[in-house]
Amino acid sequence: FVLTSVEFDHADLYADLEAVKAAFRAGVALVPASGRVVACGDDPNVRDVLSAARSRVVLYGLDGDDLDFRADGIEEGPEGTRFVVHPKGRAPFPVLSPLAGRHNVANALAALAAGEGLGVAAERLAAGLPSFLGVKRRLETRGTADGVTVVDDFAHHPTAVASTLAGAKRRFAGRRVWGVFEPRSLTAGRADFLEPYVAALGEADAVAIAAPFHAARLSRPGAPGALDVAALVSRLEALGREAFTAPDADALAAGLLERLAPGDVVVVMSSGAFGGLCGKLLQGLLARESVAAEPA
Repeated sequence: FVLTSVEFDHADLYADLEAVKAAFRAGVALVPASGRVVACGDDPNVRDVLSAARSRVVLYGLDGDDLDFRADGIEEGPEGTRFVVHPKGRAPFPVLSPLAGRHNVANALAALAAGEGLGVAAERLAAGLPSFLGVKRRLETRGTADGVTVVDDFAHHPTAVASTLAGAKRRFAGRRVWGVFEPRSLTAGRADFLEPYVAALGEADAVAIAAPFHAARLSRPGAPGALDVAALVSRLEALGREAFTAPDADALAAGLLERLAPGDVVVVMSSGAFGGLCGKLLQGLLARESVAAEPA
């Protein structure tokens, strides 16, 4: 059982953070005494639910004296992320992962700890990390046209949006990073996530935001209300970010194509298809590139 984080999400199913914690406590308690719970010690909410564990608990993370697997010396660059793993009671060893972001360092620690529970030494497992290129829609580069790189990511919760953009900023250091976001899920589109999204999207240099996908449903009587995207744009502009909103993928693509310049990186984030925005952007950029290449 690997527990990476515990936070308020899936608001259509859980009333609040305490309800989420109760579900995770029940999950932790299901692991038999002979099993292993691999848990992120950096998250206080994770630590809070571990009291229900009957099995051995293995803690991993980036900060803490009681961690069984800790990472430091993190260096991010175009080739990926280098870091040093400190397994408790053993010699540290270096690791290279092609993935970007400190969250992926933590994920690598979780994988090493889980694998060791299955009988394979973490040092041996680490030798395979350079060949693991990740999964689709996690900082997945979809293509580059007219000097602009389009990246697709499934991020939708504020924590994931912030981690994704921070990782992109390090992976594409020195380039302007656009955070393009669709509040797709019933959680992402809630009005009470305004402040977390200001902080999360503020990680980008510039931002484009679509209307909440479930705005009508969230605005019904008794519902929490839909995210005020216009207010979000205003808050981001006050932070010095270029920002705009558009009602759908076609309008958002048109607005972006007017603003994108060679060297830019566009990180498209949604828990859904986002109206095929990645493809629309690449088609538009290719067309723009073709026109620019025509003889005068």
